[in-house]
Amino acid sequence: MRRLKIMFCLSIISINIIYSQAIVLDEKLDDWSPEMLVNEDFGDGTVVDIRNLYLANDDESVFVRFEFDQEISLQDANDIIIYFDMDNNTNTGTKYLDIGADFIFNFGSRRGNIYDGQTISVFHNDVGLVSSPTVTGTTFEVAFSRNFEISGVKFNNELKVYISTGSFLGDIIPNENEAEVYTLKENISPNLGSYNLLNSGNDDFRVLSYNVLRDNIFENNTRNAYQRIISNINADIMCFQEIYDHDEEDLLIHLNNIGAINTDNESWYASKDGRDLITVSKYPIKFHRELDGNSFVVIDKDGQDIVIFNCHLPCCDNNAGREEEIDVMLLYLRRSLEGTSDYSILSNTPYMILGDMNFVGFSSQVNSLRTGDIKDNNTYGPDFDMDWDSSPLFDLSPRTTGTSSSYTWYNPGGSFSAGRLDYLLFTDAILQSPNSYALNTSTLTASQIQESGFNASDILVASDHFPIVADFNILETSTLELLTDLNFNIYPNPVLNSISIDTDAKIKSIQIIDMQGRIVFYTRRIKNNSNIEINNNIGEGLYNLLIEMQSGFYSKKIVLNRP
Repeated sequence: MRRLKIMFCLSIISINIIYSQAIVLDEKLDDWSPEMLVNEDFGDGTVVDIRNLYLANDDESVFVRFEFDQEISLQDANDIIIYFDMDNNTNTGTKYLDIGADFIFNFGSRRGNIYDGQTISVFHNDVGLVSSPTVTGTTFEVAFSRNFEISGVKFNNELKVYISTGSFLGDIIPNENEAEVYTLKENISPNLGSYNLLNSGNDDFRVLSYNVLRDNIFENNTRNAYQRIISNINADIMCFQEIYDHDEEDLLIHLNNIGAINTDNESWYASKDGRDLITVSKYPIKFHRELDGNSFVVIDKDGQDIVIFNCHLPCCDNNAGREEEIDVMLLYLRRSLEGTSDYSILSNTPYMILGDMNFVGFSSQVNSLRTGDIKDNNTYGPDFDMDWDSSPLFDLSPRTTGTSSSYTWYNPGGSFSAGRLDYLLFTDAILQSPNSYALNTSTLTASQIQESGFNASDILVASDHFPIVADFNILETSTLELLTDLNFNIYPNPVLNSISIDTDAKIKSIQIIDMQGRIVFYTRRIKNNSNIEINNNIGEGLYNLLIEMQSGFYSKKIVLNRP
């Protein structure tokens, strides 16, 4: 495939048409008002067309949003370049069209230059770059620190910015030599969000997801940082990634030894699946298994199942590997919802998919996990609805503490800029999350540090991933009416190996319950007028057949005989 070379040059219209509102880089885009649109230019790109261009700023950042007519990757495989004339002075910087470009950044090569009579190479950490999303898309948001200064080059009150493709294959928005002056606004506080760092105990349970960087949690030089992080977060369920050289017992002992948990006075449970995934819980772990390198865990919280997929998908440009592991998880989830796997997920059970997803490739991979859209249907079967109300799973995208962005990975010495690699998706038909955050202790205020007990350096000492923290409440599901006047034809009865149900009603699930109230058979999303095979391990006797529909339940006693 031919590698497309794209260069951007961005034109800014004057301040009086830009709306005063703080922006958050969280992929939602609803905070960008129409007044922030500074140029729209459709149909003049030869290969890739740059469509809409937005600009905004607050007291800490300069934000740029740009859109294309097709999906591209901002992280790699492009020559996307942004040019800033940071002092609106054509006599400084390097000549580009009608501006003096003091700062140029190439997103594809992930580096840039500062021009101050000499050329100074800069990287993402030098200029405070955050970009969103990390997957392919048609719309991107980027932020640069308003306060960076290198060799005297910094954002002044007036600037010009160009976005240009710079070749006959490209596009310019707006047209060449039409850049206008943009005046930075003052006294716009960044939108830092609100969150509770500490566990208030007012919610049903708190979840932590954390990639601890190749067993780094066991190193002596990170011991104190991890102790403060884990003990102060005080999660009820902790899902760790990248613990390769230790098992679950090693981790429990280590967490107790460093004072992160107390196994002497309270019960803690742990399980390990795959090469590096360990789940630790205050509640009993009743079932777990590996799914192609990822982990399926069932936690028993006071008799209520909580199902968690603890994940660590393949890194970097391995799109095929990520897609296959996602398909394997979706196949198992679908079978569990249907009652045909080695663990059945009963109706209205809360579940979530979390972990280090390494989503830096195709956006379709995120969509698959949210919507149940299996990529390889020939191998892994049909798509299915993910949540109990037939909606997609909710993508939490928690705010990074002390910032106006949602990113979970940062390595100041690495090639890539800060981005969102860690996700938490959940069934919001059953669960509500009133509080969540991605912890970056280096951006906390002095008062937050004092009140929470963290050290500012803790996160960057511990790992290049930030822990995701979320508090959850299990929603009360409405009590469905027991219906008696529906037209059901259930046969045969007594039942041998299978049972048929003829009805016009839409069936959600079927349960067979023994006389002690135990569920011995469960299946979900049954087609009407279908034949249902009954497991051979269910013994003979009298049972209740419970049929769940959208509007209520229908119950009938059946007798199970065996040939």
